[in-house]
Amino acid sequence: MPTPLEIARSQIGFREGPRNEQPYSLPEYPNQPWCARFVSWCYREAGEPLPEMQAAGVDGFASCAIGLAWCRQNGWVVNDPLPGDLVFFQLDADPQTDHVGFVSSVMPDGSIVTVE
Repeated sequence: MPTPLEIARSQIGFREGPRNEQPYSLPEYPNQPWCARFVSWCYREAGEPLPEMQAAGVDGFASCAIGLAWCRQNGWVVNDPLPGDLVFFQLDADPQTDHVGFVSSVMPDGSIVTVE
């Protein structure tokens, strides 16, 4: 079975529709920013669904802030990422601009290449 990172890589080139249409979000919340649900979808497609981080009955998370808090509380935060690890970004002071993706590779200088 492919890993979550391999599933994510298989989606490189996907383009969402003009109203944020894409297959990764929860049906009850269509057309929403989808990075967290994409990560959750990749784990599910790889046969490794994430725990219920945000809502009962829903694997994974839809909010980066909630996903990061869960990862911190459960010891999933590391200082030296490896391919396949999740990477969370806070793009500015507004938590609505948070973002998540997969570490695809780590460069010799410590910078990372991601799939998001």
